[in-house]
Amino acid sequence: MVHRAARLGNGRMLELLLNEVQKESRAAEASKQSLYGYTPLHWCACFGADDSEGHYAAVADLLIDTFNADTSVVNSRGKTAWELALQTGATTVCERFSHHAANGHVQLQKELQRHKGRP
Repeated sequence: MVHRAARLGNGRMLELLLNEVQKESRAAEASKQSLYGYTPLHWCACFGADDSEGHYAAVADLLIDTFNADTSVVNSRGKTAWELALQTGATTVCERFSHHAANGHVQLQKELQRHKGRP
């Protein structure tokens, strides 16, 4: 259900579902892989290309800020959520990843460095 909420860009549903999980398990649940190795962040990246209302960007923020989702997880094709967002044209999601990297998110900073400024 967490993956479905991310695919739909439904932050409220995602928050309700993850708050039902024990606090110490929330980051693992927010980073859990499903079909094709996708995490909830991957689903945001995949479906967030037409995010004029900012729903997918808000879900990405929620996953990163509130639930400490692991941004370094790669899908079955070896792509992180950021790389997938760039590939699919999910601009608002990419902007949120850049924002978190600029504000000290270590995993996203490493990804940015690994790709010399562009994941």
